[in-house]
Amino acid sequence: MPGAAARAPQRRFEGWRRALGRGTTCHGFRLLGARLFLGVALALALPLGSDLALAQQAKAPSKEELRKQYDDLFQQLLKDPTNIDLTFRFAHVATQIGNYESAVSALERLLLYDPKFPGVKLELAEIYYHMGSFEMAKAYLDQAKQQEPNPSPQDAQREATLADEIASGGAHSKWSASALTGTRYQTNANAAPAGAQIIVGGVPATLSSINTRKADWNVFLDGNASNTYDLAPKANAKVETNVLVYLSKQIDLGTLDSQAVEVNSGPRFDVGDEDSTYFNTRPYVIGNEVLLGDAHYFWTLGGGWEVNRPLTEQLKVTADYEFRSQHFSNNPSVPTATALSGPVNTMSVNFSYQVMENGSLGLESSYAVTNARANFNSNDALELRLSYAQTIPLTLKFPQGPLVITPELYRIYSQSYAPNPGLNPIVTEQTREWRYGATAQLGLTSDLAASFHLVHEFLGANIPAAKYTNTEVIMGLLVTY
Repeated sequence: MPGAAARAPQRRFEGWRRALGRGTTCHGFRLLGARLFLGVALALALPLGSDLALAQQAKAPSKEELRKQYDDLFQQLLKDPTNIDLTFRFAHVATQIGNYESAVSALERLLLYDPKFPGVKLELAEIYYHMGSFEMAKAYLDQAKQQEPNPSPQDAQREATLADEIASGGAHSKWSASALTGTRYQTNANAAPAGAQIIVGGVPATLSSINTRKADWNVFLDGNASNTYDLAPKANAKVETNVLVYLSKQIDLGTLDSQAVEVNSGPRFDVGDEDSTYFNTRPYVIGNEVLLGDAHYFWTLGGGWEVNRPLTEQLKVTADYEFRSQHFSNNPSVPTATALSGPVNTMSVNFSYQVMENGSLGLESSYAVTNARANFNSNDALELRLSYAQTIPLTLKFPQGPLVITPELYRIYSQSYAPNPGLNPIVTEQTREWRYGATAQLGLTSDLAASFHLVHEFLGANIPAAKYTNTEVIMGLLVTY
């Protein structure tokens, strides 16, 4: 998981439409979903526009251009060796072409003029790490931390990443882990994992449909372990494997006790030519096993494909397609669960825009079609999510921060394929859900954060028995390693 403020497992709720033309509402969903994801596919696949292409070329010059820049800057430095701007530019270009010794020499010369020159020691730590000189890298990293006890969030992330890499000694295989443990109260208790992001489909969304219309507390453990194995570090090629585990125990409603484990694994690599990267991608396989009320509920096997691409310096887009084959077993809590078995396909897209140095705006959409064995359990679903994450640095020793506050708003639509005889034998179910709330995470130490989550759900439906509301409060501690 990427960080203390964003390492909770994601929720998924997938599907791909089995046949076309079943009702005007479903057809509207399909048109909207198809247009949305076609536009994203074109944005990812087509060449950049002229202005953006020029900007990218300016940021990613060819190797020949870099070597020419290196030679020109070297000659200029011979004539003006104390020029700070020239020295930084020379060190940057030298690093880009892999001439780390020249970059080190230039930056260490700056420290002769000013031992506390801002940012130089962190740059040197990173360069020494790339050279394989881990002791020198650690020495400069320690000096950088002492010199800047309250770095910017970006520099703090660079320091944390570099510290982990130094500790691993440059090993190809690297592990990270996190665990969120705490308690949750719900006014309308359901079995979904506590406090994660909703993407239509998958384990959490499947479990969220099992509600009791009764209030209850539970205690839970939400864990994640990630491994990255570098295949070709210079080419940014690696294999990423994630293991997610969730355990919950209700205080009164034992039929909602749940245990789940999910594993996904696949290579991640850049796609581009010698001079620039078009996008980053990761195909993967996925599988899970889920228990409900201490009895087997379902297992899943499938795969997916993720693509990431920056559109501008501030705007980034991630698109994902995922297929899962779900296999249910009848369960004391859901006696007819086998009718839920079937394939599920999902497409999702996420835009992230850096509004300011410590603020990021997110817009996400996912479109899913579930094809269950029983037609009334099949449905189309469309989810929209708007969020804003504000990071507030602190200057205290304890809690050391940062404080990350994330308000979010969801709108979720779903349309079943046929009437459910158990609810209404004539009317096909349609739902419209609002979900809104906020999460706050406060860093207590470098690897421990306090988490608070408040969210309210209102699900409207054309069938009264399907309507519900729920408010949940989650309090816990997040430990990262």
